[in-house]
Amino acid sequence: MQFFKVISFDKAKQTVKDNLDFGTLGVETLALSECVGRRVAEDIKSAECLPEYNRSTVDGYAVKAVNTYGATDSIPSMLRLAFKVDMGVVGSGKIVAGEAAYVPTGGAVPEGADAMVMLEHTEVFGENIAIYKPASVSENVIRIGDDIEVGEVILKRGEVVTALKSGVLAALGVSRVTVYKKLKVAIISTGDEIVGIDEKTQIGQIRDTNTTINAALCNESGFEVVQEIRIRDGFDLLDSALSSAVKAADIVLISGGSSIGARDYTEQVLEKQGKILIHGIALKPGKPTLVAKVNDKLVFGLPGHPMACLLTLKLLLLNTAAEKFGDGEAPFVFAETTINFPSSPGRLTVQPVKLDFTKTKVTATPIFYKSGLVGVLASADGYTLIGSEQEGIYKGENIKVYLLQR
Repeated sequence: MQFFKVISFDKAKQTVKDNLDFGTLGVETLALSECVGRRVAEDIKSAECLPEYNRSTVDGYAVKAVNTYGATDSIPSMLRLAFKVDMGVVGSGKIVAGEAAYVPTGGAVPEGADAMVMLEHTEVFGENIAIYKPASVSENVIRIGDDIEVGEVILKRGEVVTALKSGVLAALGVSRVTVYKKLKVAIISTGDEIVGIDEKTQIGQIRDTNTTINAALCNESGFEVVQEIRIRDGFDLLDSALSSAVKAADIVLISGGSSIGARDYTEQVLEKQGKILIHGIALKPGKPTLVAKVNDKLVFGLPGHPMACLLTLKLLLLNTAAEKFGDGEAPFVFAETTINFPSSPGRLTVQPVKLDFTKTKVTATPIFYKSGLVGVLASADGYTLIGSEQEGIYKGENIKVYLLQR
């Protein structure tokens, strides 16, 4: 058994990024309604303008702006009502100097008009309209292409289709989208003490929370969990489980078995089947993390304790994958600390916190926990990172808190 060969978190993260290969992912074309949460495999450009016609933003009258200049409450501009525009109808007619046309909100502004006057600033006198307020050119009008131009990139390759972005695609008539197939993940939980979540525990046993946490995080990040395996400690058991997992998935997560001890078979199995890239990270929690390459598949040996497992997976794989796809930094808020809290100099410390949102500010309170406790999972809203050179964080500091929930 070798002791940890600890490397910095930045180096570990770069190692993972260098070995994440999205170029081998296949693609598939799906109905737009099935694409939310998926990454587009090619730039999506608009084939048309939005709007495709000049559109009114108010209920009122289409006019030539010049015909309203100088209009006041006492001396209104008088225009002839030429016609009315019905919703959903384009090309109802054309107005000329001295004319106006009624247009409902969202209706097509007729040819010849270059402004809209709100209904509140007008009055009808038979076939004539009194305009009590002057309008400027393009006032209350959305011009052709003001929203989206032909050829404009709506989603770049690798971007996630969100619910809001799917609405934009729908408005452009994009009904099918080519997306990357999901990265497939296999999850292996090890330990003589773990049992299924629907089983009654005996003294010395614990339910397998890591499989549920890891699967949920992966699904939330757009991965597809294709295999979940729970095994007792043992070289042959893990050897067989890993062989099965790398055949079924692109990435394998092993929780437990990465600390130094008599029953630590993870390192031995990884050395037998592949090449270890990382064995130990200057990270708290997460120091005993392993990363290996087996049959060109990335395998992560994660800590067994739930919070440590969650945070390590989030920082080392999920955030790194998102950044490589071009998502940038993970979602965060700034918050003011409520108390002093320490760190572990020499290691990047990942400190879970609870957030409190008030009318004037956001505050963050650190959550201290003993290794292995799970109740903390329900209390944590996010985490902050304390650099290896820092001794801690003082009360009243403004810190960046990365959110655990999207």
